Amino acid sequence: MVGPPGAPPGPQGWGPPPGPAGPPGGWGTGLPPGVHPSAAGQMPGMGSQQEPMGIVSLVLAALSLPLYFCCGGLALAANLIGLILGFLSLSKIKGEPARYAGRGLAIAGLVVNGLFLILNVVLMIFVFGLMGLGILAGAASSP
Repeated sequence: MVGPPGAPPGPQGWGPPPGPAGPPGGWGTGLPPGVHPSAAGQMPGMGSQQEPMGIVSLVLAALSLPLYFCCGGLALAANLIGLILGFLSLSKIKGEPARYAGRGLAIAGLVVNGLFLILNVVLMIFVFGLMGLGILAGAASSP
């Protein structure tokens, strides 16, 4: 049975839930000692700031394939710069894991840039090979 407001809880109740200030009695926020309230939702060892070079690496990887169709040299440059930024980002995250996050983005940027670099090189060899065959075939058929 529930009693009047402010009365101690009965044998079956636990009382009202704690307010925003923490547990009953106002003894803090309910966090373990040494945990700051701003860091309460973070995993241990996870950085609080996203490392921007990993994001740029992934963006360059995404831009390199469309760049190939308009200007192949820019696509290769984007892939190479993306690989360099991905490696730099990983080393920065490993050096300061408490400050930086984004290891997965850096790894994804490395993998996608590497695959697209290989694909762009193969496509360039194929296209220039076809052009070379066309030039040779044209030179052989002329008098």
